[in-house]
Amino acid sequence: MFSIDQFNRHYDTERRDVVIDGRSYGFLVPRSIDRFIDSEDPLHDFPLWAKIWPASVVLARRLSRLPVVPGQRILEIGSGLGLVGIVAACSGHAVTLTDINPHAISNMYWNQGRSSYQLLIAWGLMSVRVTPRDRCRPQRCRPGRVRNRF
Repeated sequence: MFSIDQFNRHYDTERRDVVIDGRSYGFLVPRSIDRFIDSEDPLHDFPLWAKIWPASVVLARRLSRLPVVPGQRILEIGSGLGLVGIVAACSGHAVTLTDINPHAISNMYWNQGRSSYQLLIAWGLMSVRVTPRDRCRPQRCRPGRVRNRF
């Protein structure tokens, strides 16, 4: 596992803030997607994960406003940077984030570490578990605990 500095150099990231219902969330996003595009086949493995999409912000806002139902789990398929799942987890929901792209998984890992909740990674599957005392606080972020199951 490499450090956040190595991660930032590898992906050439910048911080992008997303405000949802008055709460600010910071995400590390690649400055450019060009290096992830195959020049011979641009649509092959196109880096959809490397951008904060307006639809993600809308869905994250909707999920953040839903009441938390004990025992209910939200499954996000194709999580990309993790915005939707991370916001839902910060709102108290039990969330599973998934993506097939290893770059997306790597970015989700570092983005989740910017807030206070736990992350479980198992073969490209991320499961965010939040307890009421761990809810995300924009003014106070600490890395989550990570366990790899490989």
